[in-house]
Amino acid sequence: MTLQDLRRPDTMDASVRFKIVVEDAFFVMSDGTSLHATVTRPDTHLRVPVIVIRTPYLPFTAVQLDTIAIARRGAAVVVQSTRGTGQSEGEFEPFVHEVQDGVDTAAWCRTQPWSNGRLGSLGRSYLALTQLYTVAGEPHGVEAMGLEVCSGDPYDFVYRGGALFHGMLVYWAMRHANASIERRASQGQDMTDDRLEWDAAMDDFGATVATTPLTDVPTLAKHFPTWQKWLEHPERDQWWARASRPEPRETGVPALYVGGWHDIFLAETVREFRANRHPDSRLIIGPWAHTANGSVLGQANYGYRASADAAEIIREQVDFVLSRITDTVQDTAPHSKVRVFVMGGANSWSDETVWPPRRARDTEFYLHPDGVLVTDPGVAIEGVDSFVHDPHDPVPTVGGANFFLGSDSGYCTGQQDQGVLDARTDILRYTSSPFEHNTDILGAVHATLFVTSTAPSSDWAVKLIDIDRNGRALDIVDGIVRTPLPLGTTDASSGMTRVSVDVGDTAYRVLAGHRIRVDISGSNFPRFDRNPGTDGLPGMIPADEFRTAEQSVSVAAGAASFVTVPLSRATERAS
Repeated sequence: MTLQDLRRPDTMDASVRFKIVVEDAFFVMSDGTSLHATVTRPDTHLRVPVIVIRTPYLPFTAVQLDTIAIARRGAAVVVQSTRGTGQSEGEFEPFVHEVQDGVDTAAWCRTQPWSNGRLGSLGRSYLALTQLYTVAGEPHGVEAMGLEVCSGDPYDFVYRGGALFHGMLVYWAMRHANASIERRASQGQDMTDDRLEWDAAMDDFGATVATTPLTDVPTLAKHFPTWQKWLEHPERDQWWARASRPEPRETGVPALYVGGWHDIFLAETVREFRANRHPDSRLIIGPWAHTANGSVLGQANYGYRASADAAEIIREQVDFVLSRITDTVQDTAPHSKVRVFVMGGANSWSDETVWPPRRARDTEFYLHPDGVLVTDPGVAIEGVDSFVHDPHDPVPTVGGANFFLGSDSGYCTGQQDQGVLDARTDILRYTSSPFEHNTDILGAVHATLFVTSTAPSSDWAVKLIDIDRNGRALDIVDGIVRTPLPLGTTDASSGMTRVSVDVGDTAYRVLAGHRIRVDISGSNFPRFDRNPGTDGLPGMIPADEFRTAEQSVSVAAGAASFVTVPLSRATERAS
C-alpha cells in the first residue's frame, strides 16, 4: 500500500483497507517532565508525515479538528496536552515552557517508527501560539503551519495599550483555575469547597469582573497564581522576558493565518502574517469573533457566505498544511495572498495581494468643536473638549472584539448599536458629514490625540462608528491607550501630551449618505480594566481609593487631535 492508496475514496470514508490507530503516548521533555499526547495515525507499515497540535485545554475543550479524517488522508496527528494540563506533568505557566517543550515534542515526533520526519502543525488561539513558539525555537522543525486567531506575544495577550485586557482575562483565568481544581480532585484531594467557590464566582460573573482590587478573587489567588504576576507587571518589563518568544519574530515557515475582524487577537494575527517571509503564506479574515464565526454577530447579519463553514475555513487550513508535508494532497483553495471580508455596505469577500491594500489612502479627520469631524485642520479654533472620568461608573462595553462569559455565542461582541450610551456625558463624540460615495475603510485606524488630565494616569478609549441614514450607530473598531507611557510626549507649544492610539484594522464599506463618528472616553469596561486615577499598580487599588479625573482633548489649531482612516473609493472588486 502507498500513501496514494490511503487517499482513495473507499479508504477515506471507512476502514476497509486499513485501520486507524488511536493510542496514548507519554514522552519526556529535556528537563525530565513527562507530557501526554493522543496519537491518531494510519495503521500501515509506511512512514507518514505528522501534524502536531499542542493544547492547554484538554479534557474540557476538545480540539476542533477531525483527527481521524486527517489520519485517513495519510498523516499522523499528535494532540499533546501542554505542561501542567490534561494528563501531562508539571505546572501550567502560560507561555513559559512553550519554546523548549515544542522543540522537544517536534524531535519526538520525527523519530517515531511511524513518522517520516516531515512535520506540520495546526491550531487556534493558544494552540496557534504554541506553533509560533515551536518554530521560534527550531526554525526547520515544522514545514507548514495553520494558525487561527493567534496571539504571538504574552504581554499583548494580557495588556492592550497599557490597559489590562480585563473581561477576557478573567474568563480565561477562571477556566484554567477550574482545570486546576479538577486536576487536584483527580489526584485524590478534596476540592468540594473550591468547586463551590468557583461555581459562585462564575454564577455571578459580573460581580467577579467588578472585584477590586483585582487580586481579591480567591479562586484565582489559589488556582491561577499567574494572575497575581500579571497585575504586578503592567508594563513590558524584564519579567515578561521569561515568557516571551525568542527574537527574531520573523519566520520563513509557510503559514495560513485566519483571523476575525471582531477577534481579540486580530492585531496579533495581522502582525504575525506580515512578519512571515515565505511567499506562500496567506491571510484570511472574516467578520468573526474569537469563537463565534457564523454569518450573524452582534446586530449585524453579514450573509450566508460570511460564515467560516460556508468559506470552508477548516478544510482550507488542513489542505494548506497537508499539501506541504505530503506528496499526495493538493492545495486546491484560491491562492490569493490575502482574502478579507468587507463588512458594512459590501458584505462580501475581497481578494487582495497585500494587507493593507495599496489603494487605501490615509485620510486625517480632525476633531472640531461642536462635535464635528473635518478633513481640513485649518478650520479648528483654540480650545479643548473635556469630560469627567469616574472609575466607579465606567463607560460600559457595548460591542467590539470581546471574549467574555458566553462568548461562544458572541455575547457582547461585534457591531452593536451605540445609542444605548447616548445619555452619557463622559463620552466626546465627533461626527463627519455624510459620505458622497460608497467608500471602503481598508487597513489600520489610528488616533493621534493631544490630551491633559488631572490624574497621574488616564485612559483614552477611541471608537470608530458607522451612522446610517436612520441614525443607527454601529461600532466598527476600537482601541485604548493608558498614559503616562513612553510613547506619550509633551507638545511644547500647547503643553499637552501627544498620545497615539491603535484603534485597529478593519475592512468596512461606508455607504453614501452614511457618516462616521469618533467617540472618545476614559473607559470601556469590562473590555479593559478601570483606570483608578491614582498612582500605583492599577490592579491593586481598592474601589474606595478610586479618584475621578477631568480629561481634556485638544481641538486647537496648533495641536489638533485627529483620527487617521485608510480610505478607498469603493469598487466592484469584492465578491
